[in-house]
Formats: sequence, C-alpha cells, structure tokens
Amino acid sequence: MEFLITAKKLSEFIKTLEGANSVIILLILDKLGRASSFAIYRELAKEGIAYLSTSSIKTRLDDLISQGMVTFDELEGRRAKRVYYLTKKGQRFVKVIKKFLRDLENEFKMG
Repeated sequence: MEFLITAKKLSEFIKTLEGANSVIILLILDKLGRASSFAIYRELAKEGIAYLSTSSIKTRLDDLISQGMVTFDELEGRRAKRVYYLTKKGQRFVKVIKKFLRDLENEFKMG
C-alpha cells in the first residue's frame, strides 16, 4: 500500500515514463545537450532505437514541455527553428531514469 501512495505522489513522473518514447527522447537530449526535432530524429535513426517521424517527436516534445521536463529556444533565420534542451527538472529526472535502467539491467542480468 505504501508504494501506491508514493506512486500517486509521483504521478507526474509516472506519466512521463508511460508516454510513448518519452524516455528515449529525454536520454537523447541528455546525450546531445541541445537539439532540434530533426537532430533527435537523426540520432534515433543512427542508434537504431526507434522510428519516429519528426512530427511525432515534436508532439512528444510538446508533452515533455508541458510536464516541465524540456524547454526550447526559438532560433531566428529563414525559417524559425526550435532547439530543445532539458530543464533542471528534466536533468534530475534523467539521472533517476539512468539509475533505474542500470538497476533493471542488473536485476535481469541483461547486457
């Protein structure tokens, strides 16, 4: 029962974990530092992790922005372009995700 109460308190983070490809996008932003949706798309393809269109990535990024995990700068130019990066909250959450993934890998002897 104690963990259900904890889960309720941490529901905003659980929603992020449940979001399709949110964790992967957060980890890629952590790796790249700052990136456009197209740079995230290229990194996904390069790593062979998942196929997502840039519009799907943008939708997921919008969700992560609304959750306070990601923010962006608007770059001026011929065409306005958003460059995304992790907020402090997002950086802290990525540390937890990495620890969780290490623990999960160790528990199930993967790798």
